[in-house]
Amino acid sequence: MNKWILSLIMGSLLLASCGNKEATLDTERLNAYFDALDGRYMGTVVINKGGRTVFERSLGYADVEAGVKADASSKYMVGSISKVFTSSMVMMAAEEGLLSLDDNLEKYFPGANIPNAATITLDDLLYHRSGLTDIFEGEGDYLQWYTSLQSREQQLQRIAAEPADTVPGAVQKYCNAGYVLMSYILEDVYGMSYADLLQQKIASPLGLNQTAFADRIEVEKGECRSYAYKGGWDLQPETDPSVPMGAGSVMSTPADLVKFGDALFHGTLGSSVLDSMERIAGSLGRGLFPFVYYDKKGFGHTGGIDGFQSVMCHFDDGDVTLALCSNGSDLNQNDILIVLLSAMYDHEYDIPSFANTTVDASLLEQYAGTYYCEALKMTLNITTDGKTLTGQVVGQTAFPLEAASDTRFECARGGIVIELSDAGLTLLQAGYSFLFVKQ
Repeated sequence: MNKWILSLIMGSLLLASCGNKEATLDTERLNAYFDALDGRYMGTVVINKGGRTVFERSLGYADVEAGVKADASSKYMVGSISKVFTSSMVMMAAEEGLLSLDDNLEKYFPGANIPNAATITLDDLLYHRSGLTDIFEGEGDYLQWYTSLQSREQQLQRIAAEPADTVPGAVQKYCNAGYVLMSYILEDVYGMSYADLLQQKIASPLGLNQTAFADRIEVEKGECRSYAYKGGWDLQPETDPSVPMGAGSVMSTPADLVKFGDALFHGTLGSSVLDSMERIAGSLGRGLFPFVYYDKKGFGHTGGIDGFQSVMCHFDDGDVTLALCSNGSDLNQNDILIVLLSAMYDHEYDIPSFANTTVDASLLEQYAGTYYCEALKMTLNITTDGKTLTGQVVGQTAFPLEAASDTRFECARGGIVIELSDAGLTLLQAGYSFLFVKQ
């Protein structure tokens, strides 16, 4: 859903191998870490070990404007973690003989004119190798309709209208549209709405009482609004749940996500369901990412929608399942996840301190403008409110930039660094460097 400048899938934490350590959890230090994040991070984290909760912490507000604080029962949009629920139900449907992973799209959407529908299989959708263009990305008109109710017909027309990126099976490229299509297929084979299906097949049997297909956010029901950090918390628009469907419209709590993760990874939903989802093709499983932390290997998924971020993962070593959900953050979720795993596996981690750098408003005004990168064929708009900078690529979500110096600005959440000079703007992300020239 939300994308920063470069499309990065946070599927794994790649660190050098080291020796095993007995997992011990220093909750006092971990609480001190989250104390340091207060004011820059809002959300809830839960860690289970051996089926028992060993750490739980909430920060910030479910509703900043009304002063409603978040707690362990606060519900968050979990974004693409929804795909784990969707994939689980697809595997159940396959076990029940309601569909086959070898079925092609033409069987379920005859006459919809989806590119390559006769050769794209359901397995291609699950593995993100359909070759379809993702209607939620790029420089299309997504931002013009994502907050409004969308019918199945409208979404199918959008998917059909975009030419395929590649032939099916040729390239593995993350694609939300594939899981939207899987949502519709599940509704058809079971003869019920995705919302009812989620309750009947997963939430009710597992006792996930705070998990459901989302509706419009209602704070009085314990649901969180989402925010972007721009020196303060800026309320974000809500994606209508009809837009991402089973690709991103599940609402839950970290406690429920941990319970779901424990059930999935302990085979409660069926050993064949888990085996099928963990089977790697390319770099992904069916609805799961591999996670690597030192010598520990696990599976899970991350999520992001509007101002929400989330992660749920399980490591067999120590039987550790953790989930964190945020409705506002100025930090990189991957960094927080590494700290949580470091705490669980008795590795060192730092408690951050944040220094505020003030840049003169006249200098910020000089930086504001339109920048173009020839290598990426990308336009980046930089704006200012007189106190800070905001960046936005055409067709993508705006991101806040915090001053580290008079010439260096950072978006910790996206792992983005921008350095300004007479030559223009240099964008640094994930080890890459790109020059943008001011227009």
